[in-house]
Amino acid sequence: MFGRPSRDTGMHTERNNKTSQAQQLHLLNSSSVQDKINKSWRLRNLYRYARGNQNRMIDMVYVTILSRPPTPAERNAAGKYFRVKGIGTRNGTIDLAWALINTKEFLYRH
Repeated sequence: MFGRPSRDTGMHTERNNKTSQAQQLHLLNSSSVQDKINKSWRLRNLYRYARGNQNRMIDMVYVTILSRPPTPAERNAAGKYFRVKGIGTRNGTIDLAWALINTKEFLYRH
């Protein structure tokens, strides 16, 4: 689904690096992507390092996935989500990682 046409074509216009709707739907609905996020050793290491500090956790997830720190508005929105009753740091982190992987910024950069 994420493959590209071979380079042996003579036409540059035949190579398209834009994401397709099928690719976007795969990332949104894929149980394999969800499973990889749930079992991620990197996220487990971030939990240990953050030691329950949600702001630190949010910052580290942004740097890990988008290679940049969150803006103040992004940090506030994520922090507000983490404070929803029943979410918790672990589930909030998994949801944040899922949301960041499905952003246009991630799709265009990675």
